[in-house]
Amino acid sequence: MAQSRITYWQKPELMILIIWLCVISFAATNGFAQISFSQNQPQLKWKTFETEHFQIIFHSGIEIIADQVALIAEQIYHPITEDFGVEPPVKTAIIVTDYLDYSNGLATPLGHYIVLWTQSDSKYTTGDLAWLPSLVAHEFTHIVNFWAFRAFPGFWRELIALGFVPTWFLEGMAQYQAEKWCSHREMLLRVVNYHQKILPYKKLTGFIGADPIDARLVYEQGHSLLRYIAHRFGEQKIKEIIDNFRKFPISFNLALKRAIGLSETELFVQWRQYIDSHYQAEYENRLPVSNSGEVIATPLPAIFGSRWSPNGNQIAIVGIEDFDSFVRNLYILDLRSDRFEKIAGPFVNSCVSWSQDGKLIVFSQKHYAASGAAVNDLFLFNTDTQRIERLTTDARANDPDFSPDGDCIVYTVHQGSGSNLAILDLQTRETTIITDFPHWTEVFSPRWSPDSRMIAFSLYDHQGNRDIGLVDSDGSNFIRFIDGAEDQRYPAWSHDGKQLAFIAYRNGVPNLFIKNLNSGVIAQQTDTPGGVFLPDFNPDGSSISVVVFEDHHKIELVNLELTDSSLARNSNFTSGIDFHQQRQPVLVHNPIYFSQLKRADGASRYRSRSNIRPQILLPYLEQGIDGIQPGIFALFADPLEKHLLLTTVSHQSKPHFWLNYVNRQFSPTITVDLTKTTLDHGDFIKVNDRVVLPLQENYWSGYVSLFYHINFGKSMLSNHFLWCRYNVNYRTSMNAELYKQHQIADLAQPFQGWINYLTLGYAWQKYRPDIGHDIHPNSGAQISGYSHLARSWIGSELIFSQFNAFGIMRQQLFFHRHILALRIGGLIRNGEQPIQHRLGLGSTFIRGVRYSRSGDRQVYANLEYRLPLIRDLGLKLWIFYFEQFTTALFLDMGKAWGSYLKTFTDGSRRNFSEVDWINTAGAEIRHRLYLLGKIPVVVRVGYGINLYDHTEKQAYFRIGPVF
Repeated sequence: MAQSRITYWQKPELMILIIWLCVISFAATNGFAQISFSQNQPQLKWKTFETEHFQIIFHSGIEIIADQVALIAEQIYHPITEDFGVEPPVKTAIIVTDYLDYSNGLATPLGHYIVLWTQSDSKYTTGDLAWLPSLVAHEFTHIVNFWAFRAFPGFWRELIALGFVPTWFLEGMAQYQAEKWCSHREMLLRVVNYHQKILPYKKLTGFIGADPIDARLVYEQGHSLLRYIAHRFGEQKIKEIIDNFRKFPISFNLALKRAIGLSETELFVQWRQYIDSHYQAEYENRLPVSNSGEVIATPLPAIFGSRWSPNGNQIAIVGIEDFDSFVRNLYILDLRSDRFEKIAGPFVNSCVSWSQDGKLIVFSQKHYAASGAAVNDLFLFNTDTQRIERLTTDARANDPDFSPDGDCIVYTVHQGSGSNLAILDLQTRETTIITDFPHWTEVFSPRWSPDSRMIAFSLYDHQGNRDIGLVDSDGSNFIRFIDGAEDQRYPAWSHDGKQLAFIAYRNGVPNLFIKNLNSGVIAQQTDTPGGVFLPDFNPDGSSISVVVFEDHHKIELVNLELTDSSLARNSNFTSGIDFHQQRQPVLVHNPIYFSQLKRADGASRYRSRSNIRPQILLPYLEQGIDGIQPGIFALFADPLEKHLLLTTVSHQSKPHFWLNYVNRQFSPTITVDLTKTTLDHGDFIKVNDRVVLPLQENYWSGYVSLFYHINFGKSMLSNHFLWCRYNVNYRTSMNAELYKQHQIADLAQPFQGWINYLTLGYAWQKYRPDIGHDIHPNSGAQISGYSHLARSWIGSELIFSQFNAFGIMRQQLFFHRHILALRIGGLIRNGEQPIQHRLGLGSTFIRGVRYSRSGDRQVYANLEYRLPLIRDLGLKLWIFYFEQFTTALFLDMGKAWGSYLKTFTDGSRRNFSEVDWINTAGAEIRHRLYLLGKIPVVVRVGYGINLYDHTEKQAYFRIGPVF
């Protein structure tokens, strides 16, 4: 009888795969509104050019920024390398980017290259030194510092030194070389010192459990300590510390003591005594604003912006719910009912505005653009409908303000080398950029005058001046309305248009001033020991609110009564410690802004493959079937990491190797993986209680995968992932003859041959950033599922299909950091199983059980009540810092049924109703320690007991994060 022909199109599994891939391909090429299927940024066209000491890599559209980075880098090269006495042996690659709203830099010892996210946000900086020179100098200092640690045997020595050097020295050194000591640094250190919250030196070895405030303190305390060393012992001692440490890179304390005669503890104590005497007197000579005004009560520990409603009954507030996550949301406080309601978030920026009728609030929020980059756009909240409408698309828009008639919104727009003012017409939805400031000029916090004729704004110009600017509503007739030598910002008009409030850094402290526009008289309203920001007049004209920072972990909104004259008591006390101002950075001025250098215009195309270089080449040891065998670990990559190749090779009696290649040139991330190893299963089968059969295998495996990171242009805290993978595995038994010699009926033989399968997977997660994410995650949810399909038409000799899924949900309870967490998961498998990898439900998911339950149908659930014990033990022993302790009470349950192996000679099947539930309860103690002060490790010790079979109980020890 002739067999019927079955085409591929009649195979449902293949049809599902083809449809899935077609949908992904269509979506990725055509786009669905704001949906992004990549964060690899394949649309960016990268270019490169070289200078004497640097390779500059940048994307199209930012040629002027790339030119300036090149000039800055060459200007700072010799001053920095001469201070260290070291020059990089190769050109340093600098990657220059400006496709997302993010300001930061990164220097890595792997390849010794620099990444710059060059958008400047001048509202968070002070002084006249621009962001770009400071950024380049800071990161290049790190690179030279890395090279300065290198000695025989090369990268190993550098790696060891980077493990043992404290972070305060690394980051303090970069700031000491590259940056000025500014008013914001002085403010932070002054406030924290007064409240006795200076970080102890043992926490400065890394960012140990640090929220954003404490992380900033690691930088600033390190910066101050370096200036103290230079002031007291001389600048040459800094280089001497580095030279000493290079010789013996496992004891920074010894290097320090040999150079200055003080241990790390002694240095810290003496530095602390010096600054404490100064800051104590300065703080006590000022008037805390939170004591002289009315603190507006909210449940938020930190407020970053506010705006009164036109009728004065409500306040729109931007703030965070806790410092551990530091996520800014938008809230409305109703002063009549004390109702406090979240209306938008996350990552809302500080400047918001109400429409004149009080029905609309405009704000700026960071979100994923269509390209997958994080950018700021404008959004409109309707207080009647409670709906949010998006006003701009990938506009990089910030600091919006309603015109008094409600027809227009003025805002700032980032444009590469600077920013300008723009106006959005709410009727036509057309945008007009109304200013054209020179390159390197930045504007922020614009505010309409009450008569709609003028716009006041904060200005940072290309010469480093910080003033209050003023333009007509069409952008014409620009003037410096309030200028002076000191930093001035954040203008706010009174509702009658007769006064203009602003913040000025006179004597180095940000305080509130009000200018009478009729008389021209300027009256100082505050004399804070900390800092005040973002003033806003109460609509009735009787008071003004300001954001106040006067405590370590408290940023408040304070309402002040207005006065016509300056403070009766004004400290007139110049802020600052003498040694903080003694050294100027390597680039004191900003000559770059007058450069006509045009190298970027002639840049060549960046070719990622030709730029692949070895990043790591290190020896390592691996466990083989004959014991420990030596090998080599290597990492190759190009600076943009479009290509990454990781590989290990080892050999003793049998060769092992692992190769993993990642390609990030396209929308999906493409991964190719290949492994060859040997597996030793030990005493695998016991026959007739006498004969023990071991099992050793040669094992080959490999896969090719496509991975998509998908977002829908909304919250940056919600992410979707899709992946597909083709897996190939081949295994042969190295001692198969032993099994043939024992001809026992129905003896299950170890599988030998090909196991090939397709994998399709999807995952979604919603989370908040949290410094306890690995030991005590307190919010968010996750869903993940994937399916395997093994068929003969993809070359598999083992035929099966399998689906795995799990979900996680966490809910914070009424008590602080008390968490209820739930995980539910399971799997279904149809088809064959190799006995080498039986499906078992064991202690990984059911804590307290002593042996796994077999079955190709499994379900489990874990319920935890988590509570904190010790936030910071503060114990440092040698290279270990013992930090946080938490605990959890748990209830676990699960069941495995279906096909299973009762013994190795007897397979069977049980129905769901024939199998009892496994129920265990117990407790777990969790501790997070930091290795070398930098690498967090979560250690978990627990005890569980079977609730129905008390003889089954088990204590366990694990290392790794919790779900």
